[in-house]
Amino acid sequence: MRSEEEIRDGQIKVDSRVGRRFGFISKRFRKDASWLWKQGNTIILSMVWVQEPNKGYTQQLIKDIRSDGYRVKVPTPLGAMVHIVEKMGFEQTEETTMAGPCEVWVLNDKGEK
Repeated sequence: MRSEEEIRDGQIKVDSRVGRRFGFISKRFRKDASWLWKQGNTIILSMVWVQEPNKGYTQQLIKDIRSDGYRVKVPTPLGAMVHIVEKMGFEQTEETTMAGPCEVWVLNDKGEK
C-alpha cells in the first residue's frame, strides 16, 4: 500500500529520504553507481550495483517498491539482473525512446503486465 507521502517524479539516489524508504541504502548499494527513477506510478531500476552480491538486496528492493504500490521496470537488464527479472516474473517488453527501441522488463504492482 502506497505511503501517505507522495514521491516526486525524478531521480532517487542511494541514502536519500525516498531511497531509505525502499531500503536503497549505501550498506546495500553503491552510491556512485546506483540510482532509480520515478515516473508516474512506476519506479525504474535504471542502474543498481549491490555492495555484496547474492544477498537478495535487489529482490528485496523490488519487493519494497511493489509493497508501496508502484510498478517496477528494468531497462535492458544485464548479468545477474536477467536472472532476477525472470525469477520474479517480469514480462519482457519493448518501448520506444528518443534513442529508438529499448528492451524493458515490467513487473506491475498487482501482477498486471
